[in-house]
Amino acid sequence: MRHAELKTLLVSLSFVFSCGDVHTTPEPVEAEKRAALTASGETEESAELIPAETESRGNVGLEPELWDPNAFTRPRRRMTVRQLDLAIRDATGGIGWDEAGGDYESRFFELASTLGVPDYLQRVKVDLTPGMTFQKFLSDGANVICSKLINYEQQIPAEERVFLVHIDPDTNPLDAPLQTDANIKMLLLRFHAKSIALADPAMEPWRNLVNNIAGNVGPAWGEWLQAWDALCIALIRHPDFYSY
Repeated sequence: MRHAELKTLLVSLSFVFSCGDVHTTPEPVEAEKRAALTASGETEESAELIPAETESRGNVGLEPELWDPNAFTRPRRRMTVRQLDLAIRDATGGIGWDEAGGDYESRFFELASTLGVPDYLQRVKVDLTPGMTFQKFLSDGANVICSKLINYEQQIPAEERVFLVHIDPDTNPLDAPLQTDANIKMLLLRFHAKSIALADPAMEPWRNLVNNIAGNVGPAWGEWLQAWDALCIALIRHPDFYSY
């Protein structure tokens, strides 16, 4: 029995030593061969590495290009009916296109559907196009508003006026050019939010408007107030007032 057991032990040891290479570490796989494995797990015939090609973009400056302030400028759009009414009242000291005894706070609200406000029957989107209909009713409103404003400013103290601030209503604009220019400059800032120097060419059209009308009205006292009335209408009808 001992002889048989010894023989069995020797056979087992011999088998173990003969299988020792099973647990040896395999040779490292070259990078080229590992890179050549396809998606299916098979190895391609050629496993050579292919260098990446560089793309030439020419000479690139170190300083960025100058910023263009108009690159992302959107087109101007006109005010909504409510914005227009509030802007006019703010510029005139509270005077709007009001209808005595009417059902609306302002005539602009009465004409809202004509001026682009949706009624959700014929129109469901706001139309802010400054078309001919808008221009027509804006002109009608400006005529009424400016006439009321000039008449009102003749009846109140100088410190309460918002339009004839630097010149008295009793003074002909042609007789006080410095006061006229100062008043026009103030009105451009009030209505258009533009501070224009007196020597700036942009002042010339507004100055000519006042002086030409004041020089062509009748000889009666106070006729020159038509010049300020016309300037008020022109300021409201100008795109710098109703658009942004």
